[in-house]
Amino acid sequence: CILSVQATDLVVTGVNGGVAVLAPVLIGSCTENSTLISAIQGPGSASTRVGEEHVIEGIVTAVTPNLSGFFVQEETTDIDGDALTSEGIFVFHNNTLPVEGEVVRVLGDVSEFYDKTQLEASEILQGCGSATPSVADLVMPFASLDDIEALEGMLINSAQELLVTDHFGLARYGQVTLSSKRLYIPTNIHAPGSDEAIALEISNTLDRIILDDADSSQNPDFIPYPSGGLSAVNSLRLGDTVSTLTGVVDYSFGEYLVIPVDDLTFAATNARTSAPDLDLGNLRVASLNVLNYFETIDNGSNICGPATDSGCRGADDAEEFARQKAKIISAIVAMDADIMGLMEIENNGFDNTSAIADLVAGINSEMGDGTYATLNPGAPIGTDAITVAFIYKPAVVTLKGDAAILTSVNSVSDDSGVVLFDDTKNRPSLIQQFALVKNDDTIVISVNHFKSKGSSCGAGDDDETTGQGSCNLTRTRAAQALTAFIASEFPDAAVLIIGDLNSYAKEDPITWLEEAGYTNVVNTFGGAESYTYSFNGLLGNLDHALAYES
Repeated sequence: CILSVQATDLVVTGVNGGVAVLAPVLIGSCTENSTLISAIQGPGSASTRVGEEHVIEGIVTAVTPNLSGFFVQEETTDIDGDALTSEGIFVFHNNTLPVEGEVVRVLGDVSEFYDKTQLEASEILQGCGSATPSVADLVMPFASLDDIEALEGMLINSAQELLVTDHFGLARYGQVTLSSKRLYIPTNIHAPGSDEAIALEISNTLDRIILDDADSSQNPDFIPYPSGGLSAVNSLRLGDTVSTLTGVVDYSFGEYLVIPVDDLTFAATNARTSAPDLDLGNLRVASLNVLNYFETIDNGSNICGPATDSGCRGADDAEEFARQKAKIISAIVAMDADIMGLMEIENNGFDNTSAIADLVAGINSEMGDGTYATLNPGAPIGTDAITVAFIYKPAVVTLKGDAAILTSVNSVSDDSGVVLFDDTKNRPSLIQQFALVKNDDTIVISVNHFKSKGSSCGAGDDDETTGQGSCNLTRTRAAQALTAFIASEFPDAAVLIIGDLNSYAKEDPITWLEEAGYTNVVNTFGGAESYTYSFNGLLGNLDHALAYES
């Protein structure tokens, strides 16, 4: 019989029938021998001592009752000097917790909780004095993920200015993602699959860490960020900054976190402007996703869409719809565009009982009767529960000719005879020629909502290698069909393609439109780092305005 023991923790007390009898590990007294935290953490991403029982002694750096535990760091004299091993660890304990700065001994089992190394305490000895822990430097971007892994559980300080790059989880989880600079979708800046795009994808992963509120509950009553607590009058914007940060490094659900131990101050370095800084011409055109504006309340029944057989996607009750309506109307009134293309409006027609009629009535109640009118193509557009639409100011522009709608029926086909525009995936494109009242000059505008990246379109259609996402081919074929249709129906016209194309600026659909003679005006005037959308803390343009060369 071969027996392997941890020499510092287990003691052979006798032999019973040829089997060694091990005494239980004792917590011991203050300053007695204990296992170094660095030895438990080890140089890798997971501890090699999982399942073993150990005693540690160190300084409490943070107490987190909402996480059922506290963080302990090795005393300075016991630091091992190995840059690959952490000197801190999280102690899981549901009972009375110690206080910060206290030296404690902990007896417990080593475990990996969702890949976070921790000690599950069975016994804690307090009264071992107090001490000041060392503080490691946190510098971003990291050279590799090993750099941040080696700080797991430790007290850190960042003296560099860190930017808010994502706050999607702020209200729900109390989390804010910080980085050293604004982070961009690689395919919004570089050609998909290029060395530059690959390099940017890698660097993005090394330039982010999540500021956490040390509370695992969802939708807590109080969100501590920004300073003073999140509220409607105290918001936090992307690009705002934190200049000093002291906290402990945690790991949860695949993400490295920093839990502050001192108060934070956010600087409003990206203050909202009162209006865009634009040199205005004689016509203002805009597009806006109205985020599932449904006057039909979603009660869970399939009662929406032109055939009243689709699920409703909007508000769940009248109060929620009132909030949504007020925000959308406020935005449209402030934009004050002469022509506006809309996406995600309820597809229930264009008469006086439709969602778009309800929206326009609300806008006109703010701006005056008749300020806006609805372009009525005569019937619902497509079969989906949502659709695209136009509203416009009759005092500024008039309709010239009938609206055109690109669908699978009137789309051109590829060399194999398969139609390019698939309206079971892309919403039909709505196209209208407008004439300026003051001089009768005309412009053709196409409002679009291409297939999203969110669901698969199958092998050969989904881009699984260069980052363009699902249904890239479907969107590219839609762009090809759209340019062909416009060229046929409106030859030599001044054309503007607007809307949610669900493609970033360097991806195939936008590249195709540019090669067909369209200019990406957002990037042309806003620069390569312009953006309309944030996803997982990365910025890019999914919404576009592309102007034909004429």
